[in-house]
Amino acid sequence: WVAGEWPETNEGKAALESLIVVLESADLEHISDTFDSMHAVKGDSLRPIVPVLLQRERESPKHPCAAKLLTEFCLFLAPDNGTALPDQFGEIADVIVERHAKSPKLANFCELLGGMEWSPPWAAPFEPHLRRILEVNEDRFVRCSAKIALASIIQESGEDRQSEAAELFEEFLTEFDGKVKYHASSIEEMYREVAKRELKVIVSHGLGAKAPETIGLDLNGEKMALADYQGKVVLITFWATWCSPCMRMIPNEKALLKHFGKDGFAIVGVNSDTKVQSAREAVKKHEIPWRSFQNSNDGQNKISSRWRIPGYPTFYLLDSNGIVRKRWFGEQAVGVIAETIVRLMQKVASQQE
Repeated sequence: WVAGEWPETNEGKAALESLIVVLESADLEHISDTFDSMHAVKGDSLRPIVPVLLQRERESPKHPCAAKLLTEFCLFLAPDNGTALPDQFGEIADVIVERHAKSPKLANFCELLGGMEWSPPWAAPFEPHLRRILEVNEDRFVRCSAKIALASIIQESGEDRQSEAAELFEEFLTEFDGKVKYHASSIEEMYREVAKRELKVIVSHGLGAKAPETIGLDLNGEKMALADYQGKVVLITFWATWCSPCMRMIPNEKALLKHFGKDGFAIVGVNSDTKVQSAREAVKKHEIPWRSFQNSNDGQNKISSRWRIPGYPTFYLLDSNGIVRKRWFGEQAVGVIAETIVRLMQKVASQQE
């Protein structure tokens, strides 16, 4: 724990060296138990352990804890946002599918790629891994986690794969009907709700579809409509002052607007604070220049409900014709969003030539 939490200190460096020595000889079950209790620690500082970990797995590939340990280490290495995935994650993922694809201990690995509400941007290269697991694994929970993750990855892969994603969500609901009672029944039911929601999203405003008509009041009580931004590339940000990742994204959003704002780009917020005054104060404090809808006003249904937002922050990127081209969930690296904006802006420019 010290090695992961304070890697730059002398104590942290000494702890890492000691940990490597222990890993070279300790039983895999003891190693697995150790990492199982360290989920609060992120893995950047633990990357030097990966070669030792893989060597131990090669020495004991049939150990009952080998697959579980590899999965746990993937949890450490996975980034929180759109930042680049470390090479070691891919190395471990390859070992998992090459030698442990039938293991009943892979649910967390699959979940990491797309089970928890959405698929992160870095997960796309692991589509073949999930397909391999689904080919050979018979464990219900692993299959459940792999199937929903695969559908999520494909859904985020592009406009031309939306029908394929819908088919996979339908298959998921058929195979995992919620009627079998087992240790992960509650998680299976949660995944069923995700599948139902995303099927509706694909139909109503999936990638390549027209964004829902959105009208309401801004934070000052003035009327506003998403249609007011027709002709511009628009980033819709669903946010709230009680959402720490939302607030951390504000400097990134301001940077995007500063860079692209002169070229037909706009940001539109949807604020979910129950007290609109809290949002007004945040706008003033952080000097937020774009307008935000009030999520709910005048007894209307919440905008977040109509858009079926799974959590905060959520971002939708629309092209100049109001077509949904991309979405992101959670805190994102500014470069990830900027790259997509550039592509859309270039498309707009070419259409105007």
